[in-house]
Amino acid sequence: MCGVTGVINVEHAAIINRIMLHALQNRGRDGCGICVYDSSMSHFESKKFAGTVASNFTSKVLEEMPGEEGIGHTRYATVRNSSGKENLQPLHFHVGQVPFAIVHNGNFTNADTLEKDELKGTPFNAVSDTERFFRLILREHRSETSLGRSIAYALSKMLG
Repeated sequence: MCGVTGVINVEHAAIINRIMLHALQNRGRDGCGICVYDSSMSHFESKKFAGTVASNFTSKVLEEMPGEEGIGHTRYATVRNSSGKENLQPLHFHVGQVPFAIVHNGNFTNADTLEKDELKGTPFNAVSDTERFFRLILREHRSETSLGRSIAYALSKMLG
C-alpha cells in the first residue's frame, strides 16, 4: 500500500504535494518523494527520502523545488528486496524530448516474467515494478511510436 498524489497548473506544486502526502502518510512510512516540473526552465526537480514526509520535506527543501506540476509518493514496500533509495518514487526520465515522471501504487504480478522476456538485457537501476513499466514505455517509444501509444502498449503488457 502506498500513497500517490499529483497536481497540475498550480503555484508551489511541491508544497501542495507535501500537504497531500502528509495526509496519506498512513499508507507508507518507508519513504517519500516529490517530483516537480518547472516548465519555464524545462526542468525536473526530484527529492526522495527514507522515512516520513514531515521529517524530510521541510520548508527549506520545498523552497528548492519550483514548479507548477508535480507528483508525490509515500512508500510501503511490498515485494522483492526493495530497500534502498533507488527504489523510492517518483521516477523521472526523458522519453525522447518529452519529460516524463511516474508514481505507482500496487504490484505488477508479471514484472519478473517481462524482465526475462520482453525486457531481456535491459539495465535496471532498481527492483521496482514501476521501473519495469517505464522501461516498457521507453522500449516501445524507441520504435517511433507516440508516447501515448507507448504508454498504452506498456499498460497492455502489465498484469496486476
